[in-house]
Amino acid sequence: MAKKTARVVIPRNPEELIELGEGIVLKHNEDPATSPIAGLDMAEFEQLVLDAKKKNAEAKKLRKDAETATEDRDSLLGHRKDQNSNTLGTVLNYVSRSRDILLGNFRGKEQHLGDYGFVVNKSSGSSPSEPTNPAP
Repeated sequence: MAKKTARVVIPRNPEELIELGEGIVLKHNEDPATSPIAGLDMAEFEQLVLDAKKKNAEAKKLRKDAETATEDRDSLLGHRKDQNSNTLGTVLNYVSRSRDILLGNFRGKEQHLGDYGFVVNKSSGSSPSEPTNPAP
């Protein structure tokens, strides 16, 4: 008959690993003198767990802050799902309106929009060629 062995899993998930570390430290601290892991540097272990928990909380906050900043940026740009180039007060709206005004002013000389930073595709007939931006 085959010998049965137990497989003990060490989690890769940060929260689960921190929680496991906290549990080990807690159990050790119930009676440090008789703990089977007393030979380990438990002060360092405990500090590592505390530091990891603190950094994990910081990372969560930074991810949340990044999400909020991205949403705010997208709203200003006019890139939210409910926005388009007609949404007033957005960068996309101003850029689109600027393009339209400049196209009217430079009819037949559209390459001049390159002076404003636009990429202008020259086309002859049905196939567009390389973008052209004249040098200032």
